[in-house]
Amino acid sequence: MRFIFLAFIFPIMLSTSCGWTGSQQDAAEQYEHIIQLISLDDWDAVFELYTVNTQVFLTDFSAGLSYTGLYGYSNGVDLLSNSAVAAGLHNLSSEISVIIEENGDMYLTVSSASGSKTCIFREENGIWKLDFEQQLRATYETSLESTDVSVDDIIAAGLDNTESAPTEAGAE
Repeated sequence: MRFIFLAFIFPIMLSTSCGWTGSQQDAAEQYEHIIQLISLDDWDAVFELYTVNTQVFLTDFSAGLSYTGLYGYSNGVDLLSNSAVAAGLHNLSSEISVIIEENGDMYLTVSSASGSKTCIFREENGIWKLDFEQQLRATYETSLESTDVSVDDIIAAGLDNTESAPTEAGAE
C-alpha cells in the first residue's frame, strides 16, 4: 500500500516542483508558436506577435530606410522578413531551458549548440508578445558600424519626412 501511495504521489510532486506557472507556460507556448510561424515564413503573423514597441520600431526603421533610398522595405513586415535570415531567426532554438518572471515580463532562455539567448515576453491585451526591439536594434547598429549613420538617424529621417518621402524610381 505504501508503495502504491508513493508511486502515485511522486509524479505529482515532481511535476509541480519542476513545472512552470500558468503565465510561464503561456509565454513558452507563445515562443514555440512564433518559432513555428518563422519556419513557415508567415511574417505577418510573426509581426503581430511582437510587442507594440517592436512593431513601431520595425515600421519606423523601414520608413527611414525607404526615405534614405534603401527601397524594398514597404513596411515593418517586409523589413522583418528580409532581416530574418541575417538576424538568425530561422536558427532560433525551441529548447527553453529557463523562464524567469520579473516585473511582469517573462525572460525565456533558449539553448542550442551555438549557445543560449534570452527572449523577453511582455503581456499586451492578454497575449504574450515577443519584445525584440533591442535585439533588432543591436543587429542593425552592427550592420551600420562602418558608416557614420545610426539606427536613430535613419528613423529620424523617415519620421521627419514621411509626408515628403520620395517614391521608388519609376513609380508614379
